[in-house]
Amino acid sequence: MLTELRIQFETAFGQALQVLVGDVALDLEWLGDGWWGRVVDLPVGAGYHYRVVRDDEVIHEEQPSSRVVDHEASLVVDRWRWTSGAPYASALFTKALAARHCGPGEPGAGSASFFLTEPAVPAGATPAVVGASTALGEWDPAEAIPMASAGYPKWATAVNVEPVDVEYKYVLLAADGGLIEWEGGANRVLPAGDTRVVNDDRMAIAPFRAAGVAVPVFSLRTDHAVGCGEFSDLKPFADWAESVGLAVVQLLPVNDTVLNHDWDDSYPYNPISVHALHPLYCNVDAISGHGISNEISAARATFAAAAEVDYPAVMSTKMETASSCLQEPRTGPRERPRLRGVCRSSLGVARALFGLVPAARSVQRRRPRQVARL
Repeated sequence: MLTELRIQFETAFGQALQVLVGDVALDLEWLGDGWWGRVVDLPVGAGYHYRVVRDDEVIHEEQPSSRVVDHEASLVVDRWRWTSGAPYASALFTKALAARHCGPGEPGAGSASFFLTEPAVPAGATPAVVGASTALGEWDPAEAIPMASAGYPKWATAVNVEPVDVEYKYVLLAADGGLIEWEGGANRVLPAGDTRVVNDDRMAIAPFRAAGVAVPVFSLRTDHAVGCGEFSDLKPFADWAESVGLAVVQLLPVNDTVLNHDWDDSYPYNPISVHALHPLYCNVDAISGHGISNEISAARATFAAAAEVDYPAVMSTKMETASSCLQEPRTGPRERPRLRGVCRSSLGVARALFGLVPAARSVQRRRPRQVARL
């Protein structure tokens, strides 16, 4: 399929643009007013990307094959994709701050298809297209064309637009259709053509800002905790954070650090595993049918008046209590308590907090470190 590619990019003296289709680099032609273009053979499903060169030196380059042709069109208009939006691809945004609680919508059909990559759309808001055309509302945001979710972070819509140059912008609409914000910057331009696809990257809107709180789990000690804050204490804390308008809860590392069974293990930045959670934060009272409520209550009372966390004593108590749970007869129909269940429950709470009210922390996969005992 022969398609004309166009991209607007202001180059410095001596620079030029190329499009890479697979491993083949093709020079683009300067069209004036910041536009570059070329007619290429692009079958549906083909991947391509752009780069800026000077002689044989690559100055800038998009992620390889970051674009995929999924619509037939005589003209495809692209915008340069910088990597500044990478943080918006993290779970902090995709699962929480910009989470979309709906599936992909129907973008419709028309001679002009608009695709927008914008991960920072606030929850409940929708981007829309408005411009200098009857089909685009004649700059009236009340007549703007709403976009449908095309899978995070993409939005899409299609409309029949006159085959001439048309200026347009994006706006943010509330759930009731009211205007939230116009994007800034110069008007965008839809070049003349019969069938056109526009791939826009990011709206010119105010950057994301939010307030949050950083807290170690051990300090979230409730009346039900034994010696220190536990994973189960994160839920009421997250509820409080939401009630006062906070958007993020950031935690100190919660990975297992138990190595020497002493105060040295309390240092949270020396994990022995990137997957295991620390047993210090386990809620032993949540183990169903443990049969040692009196012992757990006594341990809770022992640490209740302490002003600080006695790490070795609390760890010893938690481990002894957990061992007792495994040794005592179950009060229910099964003979042994479901310790695996409470571990899964704690992991679920932690995952929920890292996702729905996520900590600003990424866990890297790596090989276990070699530990030498001196």
